[in-house]
Amino acid sequence: MPRSAPSPRPIQRSRLVGGLAVVLLALVLWGLAQDQAPAEAVPYTAVVDPIDGHQACVVAEGSDGPSPAVRAVIDAIDADDRSSAGRPRPLHTLRCPLPPEVAERAGTGTARLDRVDGSLFEVATIVDGAAVVPDHGGVRTGTLYLDGFSPADLHIDGGVCRVSPPIARAELSGTVGPLRPGDAARVAVQGCGGHTPVEEDGAFFLYIEPGPCTVFAVRTDGDHPVRSDPVSLDLAPGEDVVVTLRLPTWTVATPGAFLGRGPDVPTMLDRVDPAGPAYAAGLRDGDRVTAVDGQAVDDLSPWEALDLLQGPPGSTATFQIERDGIPQTITVPRR
Repeated sequence: MPRSAPSPRPIQRSRLVGGLAVVLLALVLWGLAQDQAPAEAVPYTAVVDPIDGHQACVVAEGSDGPSPAVRAVIDAIDADDRSSAGRPRPLHTLRCPLPPEVAERAGTGTARLDRVDGSLFEVATIVDGAAVVPDHGGVRTGTLYLDGFSPADLHIDGGVCRVSPPIARAELSGTVGPLRPGDAARVAVQGCGGHTPVEEDGAFFLYIEPGPCTVFAVRTDGDHPVRSDPVSLDLAPGEDVVVTLRLPTWTVATPGAFLGRGPDVPTMLDRVDPAGPAYAAGLRDGDRVTAVDGQAVDDLSPWEALDLLQGPPGSTATFQIERDGIPQTITVPRR
């Protein structure tokens, strides 16, 4: 009887395991050799998002692009930020020279760069008399924000950045009170070169000019403004202060007349309302006014004169006037 053909010999498992071990060992040794190879030294700059503090991107400078090592860092630390915010990577940095007096006092700030596909904010660092900001390409304008200064316009053309001179300023915040229901819409804070409405709770924030100045709150009752006691300030550029301004609780009342004065013209009564209490008491347009309630009026500012005339309903104002060279004293109720 013929003999059947021999079946194939099984592969020996021990030889297979040994071969795989050799391969794995070779891969491990290769990996160790790669780790021990000197890393490519490429300078890079980290750009931090000033809005939420998250790191936005890392970019190589002075080369054709990020090295593989830097690229790995980019992908590892800011992939989420780029995917959620769509932030482009900076191409290089821009130097925007500042006036010497600004560069001496400025530290860091932020820059809004206006792009066709949307504006973005970047940290601006002051280095050697210039604001250094990242350039993302396609940026032609922007705004530079430095502590202690007004916003400055950026103009970028051909990689050259020009900045309009920032103006030194200080910061004023605080509250105005007491506010009655509906008062907030009729109240503002002004003075020191600034003006701002207040929030519903009376809070306000205002950029003001440094140096000696006066600030106060104003509430409009119908056609008549009434102001708080003024607060005198003398702030340095970049300084901030908190104040509380108190408005009168009464609704403003007047005698129905105003004080008028022009260059080389003494103070006279102006716009005496024929239906008002001043007219009924005998005051007329053109009467020369020397004092109100015993206070001389010739050197008063318009606001100080208004403060002197106004008061709570039912109060009175006493006018010292001259008419045809004859002095007179007339007391007028406010209403």
